Amino acid sequence: MSPDSQENLSDRPAARLARRFSTGALVIAVLVGIQLGNIPWRYRRQIWQLQGFLLGAAVGYVVGRFSRESRSKGSSPGGPGGSGPTLPPPL
Repeated sequence: MSPDSQENLSDRPAARLARRFSTGALVIAVLVGIQLGNIPWRYRRQIWQLQGFLLGAAVGYVVGRFSRESRSKGSSPGGPGGSGPTLPPPL
């Protein structure tokens, strides 16, 4: 495919949606951060626990996506061309 025939990737609907979503998420994060800055210190520990949970969930999601992509490129658990372990049929 020549560079002339490729469409501009930033003009694709998915790219526009991702850009709008990320901008909205950033605005919401700033507003929530300002509001959370005004809460009493006795609630800070719960907020840190929530942040840790959300960070762990995000990292787990990203690692899962990358490991799924690498598995789909030929390194399946059942060997080359195998479908991997299967469950027994229901009773």
